[in-house]
Amino acid sequence: MNKKFIFSKVFFLMLMLFCSVVKAQLTCTPATFTDVTVMNTAGGTNSTNGLRIQLSGAGNIQIYRGGSRQIFLNDISSGSANNVPGTINGIVWSIGTTQFKTGTLFGGATDSSTALTPTSSTCTNTGNDFQHSITFSRTVSSLVYGLKVTYDYTSPNNYLTITYEVAIPAGGQQVRVSQAWDTLLAGGDTGPGFVTGVAPNYTMGTQKTVSGSVVYEAFKYKSGTVWSGYYSALYGSILGGGAMCTDLGSDNTFNNTIDTSSFTDNGIGISMNFGSTAGTFSSASDVIFLCNAPATAPTFSSTSYTAPCGGSANLMSNYTGTAVGSLPSGVSLRFLDSSGSIVSTPTAVSAAGTYYAFYVDANNADCSSPSTALTVTQGSCCSATPTVNNSSTLTNVCPATSVDLTTRYTGSSSFPAGTSVEWHTASSSPSAANLVATPTAVTTSGTYYAFFRNTVGNCYSPASAGVVVSIVNCCNAGSTAPVIN
Repeated sequence: MNKKFIFSKVFFLMLMLFCSVVKAQLTCTPATFTDVTVMNTAGGTNSTNGLRIQLSGAGNIQIYRGGSRQIFLNDISSGSANNVPGTINGIVWSIGTTQFKTGTLFGGATDSSTALTPTSSTCTNTGNDFQHSITFSRTVSSLVYGLKVTYDYTSPNNYLTITYEVAIPAGGQQVRVSQAWDTLLAGGDTGPGFVTGVAPNYTMGTQKTVSGSVVYEAFKYKSGTVWSGYYSALYGSILGGGAMCTDLGSDNTFNNTIDTSSFTDNGIGISMNFGSTAGTFSSASDVIFLCNAPATAPTFSSTSYTAPCGGSANLMSNYTGTAVGSLPSGVSLRFLDSSGSIVSTPTAVSAAGTYYAFYVDANNADCSSPSTALTVTQGSCCSATPTVNNSSTLTNVCPATSVDLTTRYTGSSSFPAGTSVEWHTASSSPSAANLVATPTAVTTSGTYYAFFRNTVGNCYSPASAGVVVSIVNCCNAGSTAPVIN
């Protein structure tokens, strides 16, 4: 460890004491929860035996992988539920404007009113599966709120899952949760920040190449309440609660800050806003340390596609990247739509819009490469225009009181694929508002237009010539005079 590294860390610890942002030792030491839970006790020493995870009684964390700590600086020692291994580490739970913390993530005085003390915990181990759940409870304005943080890990995976579950009472205030720490990526203290993915499916953290392999320390959204913010930048600016050193402000929300410099002394964190509606809500995120997906986005000869009228576009047709069959084990090419949903059949996309292509590593929590945006547009929708007979006015013959517009269509009975014929009262911008609901029984005089409608892409051809309809009033009294006796 070089002198500059040591000086910067020591200076920061002194700075925290100076500006009263964080205290090095917490004053709240509960009588229980002073033990350290260790998951996969024999792991974390090489590239094949996964992670070794240390958790304080309040859920502050240290992680070992490949013989190196992944969080600055030391082991978590016993003695306090709120112990942390180094500078910045912990969870902040805010209820309204009141902040509670499990470690050193949020600044200000630490006492029984601000330290987040566990009320119960459970730890289980079945084979290679480990779980540690820690429950907290706080009363604010006479209302009781709950928070449960659960760590799940299966050895020898290179990722773990953290689930945050909150219980909000009726009439409660807004509830937010954040977690962050000072990273020590693969034994080094610097690394560029990054964020990839399509909202809400982000992967965010730091990554770098070590011995030819890309290593990660990143949060990846998994399910439930989406992130309200994220952070991967200078570890010292993570802190909340202070005007001098802060990204996590008084609203307990990170500002989507990413520092891409490879020299960044990095820290990472996420925040979630669970709202104020009464009920129980959860959010799960993976924390990943390895991803075999390529570090570059998939390549395409063209990122623009056209779906023909009644047809579809093949997103794979322009792909020029590594042959899918030659990708690393567990890695596949995946396409998402603009809402973040998986495209089940990328070879037949009929809806216009923006799509995203990723490489995804199923063996490492579906971590992904950077994405390539692809645009699908509808082609000239049904360039063929319906042909009609409009040589004369279409008029009803009494006693009939309506006319049949479909008798004026003169085109082929085999419409273009995927289309139907619709009649509208407008010659442009056909819509439900000007649709003729029953073209076989029109009772109103006016001019009507036929369109081919693509029932898949919901687009229309140009309008036909106008067919003029004139409805005459019929006298249905008959032509025979009444007989009077």
